[in-house]
Amino acid sequence: MSMTVVVEGRVGADAETKSVGDGSVVEVRVACNIGRRDNENTTWVRVSIWGRYGESLRPYLIKGTKVVVQAQVTKLNAFDGRNGPQVGMDVKAHQISIMSDRTENKNQGNSANAWGEGGNSQSYTGGGGGW
Repeated sequence: MSMTVVVEGRVGADAETKSVGDGSVVEVRVACNIGRRDNENTTWVRVSIWGRYGESLRPYLIKGTKVVVQAQVTKLNAFDGRNGPQVGMDVKAHQISIMSDRTENKNQGNSANAWGEGGNSQSYTGGGGGW
């Protein structure tokens, strides 16, 4: 049995590529804020994107980019953080939508994503190797 989740948040650091056997995997951490502004908790999700799909997305997965990820949960992590117990998750991405790039916040009212299209999101569906 597998569990599929949808994760919405911002990329915490630029994506990294790692070699795995004959292929590669791109890893990125996504910060998800849960709760209201006055009582907000951040959950970190480690997202793995396998093969050519990951390589094609890596240039756009930079710190601050807002993303929505549809993925399969591979591991749940519980650890004791600075503010008490926290939960994290490892997931394998099936589809990633890039909702904004990090420059959108700087160009208030004049937003453009990585493809130069204002206000539109870009969605990519993975396939093939590693899924």
